[in-house]
Amino acid sequence: MRKIVISCAVLVVCVCTLNAQDIVGMVKRVKPAVVTVVQQNAFGLDDGIGSGFFISPKRVVTNFHVIDGCSGVKIVLNDSTIVQVSRVVTYDTTKDLAILELPDTFSRKVQPLSLKPVLPEQAERVYLVGNPLGLEQSVTDGIVSSVRKLKEHGTVIQMTAAMSHGNSGSPLLSASGEVIGVASFLLQGGQNLNFAIPSEAVQQLKSENPYSFVPTHKSYCGTDLNIVDAFHVDTTWISNTPSGLSPSEQTLWKLKLSAMRQHWDSSMVSGSYNRVIRAIKRLREGFDVEKDTITMSTAEMAISEAFGINDGDGRFDSDQKLMLHGIRESLYASMALMYAQDHITPVATVSDLITNRAQAWQTFKKDHRYVIVAMCDTTKIEDLDAVVMYKDATGNWKAVASDTGPRGLTFLRFTAPESTEYAVIWRVAKYNGSLKSGIFGSISFDCN
Repeated sequence: MRKIVISCAVLVVCVCTLNAQDIVGMVKRVKPAVVTVVQQNAFGLDDGIGSGFFISPKRVVTNFHVIDGCSGVKIVLNDSTIVQVSRVVTYDTTKDLAILELPDTFSRKVQPLSLKPVLPEQAERVYLVGNPLGLEQSVTDGIVSSVRKLKEHGTVIQMTAAMSHGNSGSPLLSASGEVIGVASFLLQGGQNLNFAIPSEAVQQLKSENPYSFVPTHKSYCGTDLNIVDAFHVDTTWISNTPSGLSPSEQTLWKLKLSAMRQHWDSSMVSGSYNRVIRAIKRLREGFDVEKDTITMSTAEMAISEAFGINDGDGRFDSDQKLMLHGIRESLYASMALMYAQDHITPVATVSDLITNRAQAWQTFKKDHRYVIVAMCDTTKIEDLDAVVMYKDATGNWKAVASDTGPRGLTFLRFTAPESTEYAVIWRVAKYNGSLKSGIFGSISFDCN
């Protein structure tokens, strides 16, 4: 009797080992067909990533939200080869699907993945291959939690296979390597609430429903411009500290410049110097005015603490003041919320009246990840664009992030290539009505 039990145990181990080997082989087989989908903006910058997979020798499936609002798209193969997408053949915003087509010159032989247009069984084991947070060709597994209908998405596959930003468009695979779904979204606030669009939705896409990439030209208040040319840096208040200044003189220079940036008369700094220095010492413990100097960020915070926000100079009417107050309250609420979350720190806010364009100088640290969100009075402004630029080693101003989508808010996400002052530039593309001004506000977060 004991021998029979041992034999069964050995048999179970052998079967499990064979199954594991089958999965390893399946993953090796499908990985060459899984690609990174890279969004590109009007400045030619990489502006985000997703995942995708080949369904034919020159066509790749991904999520629509991965390519929405892009001026161009490229894919990166598993051997790091980069290929520019020629067009979007078809798409469906409701199903969150898009099919990309590669140029005729693309000749790489890639074995496309097979679609399985049959809904999986509950508790069926599934596998996801994609690029979470840019970690290419990552594999996660889980089970099908349920197949259900959601109001905004229709039939979806709920699964426990882990997803992160960058997984959008990843193939959801069966144990045999067939695609049973396309990873699309997750629900925050729970655990393993991840969802994929069934493969049959890919087969049901219209054969020709082309999507136009966002053009690199745009009308700004009626004038057609190359978007790159529409943004330039105003260097009037750049913090190029004059050479030969002592530490205390550098501090005074930065404080006066910060005061002017915030619409205060720079002479106020000299008149209330001790008051401003006390503000600096509250911000920097142990600060010695004769030996130490400060960054522009510290200078701007000290001016704000010493003098407050300058919104009483007659630039605003009563309605504008009310709107300005509402936007500032929203920004402060966002700051308080972000402070409560780990590794996310608000670093700067801007709120003002914008007429055509606005610019702010902000100090960012090399290799830190940042998010800048701007909102505006949408009753006055219909379309607001934004760009982040810095001066590179050659002395040229270079964009690191942009949002030129047709909406009244902007969202910028980037990793700072250098530790220096950056120019954040906003420009109105379209107003609502004849009044050519409106209130806007922005908040910057350090996501490290």
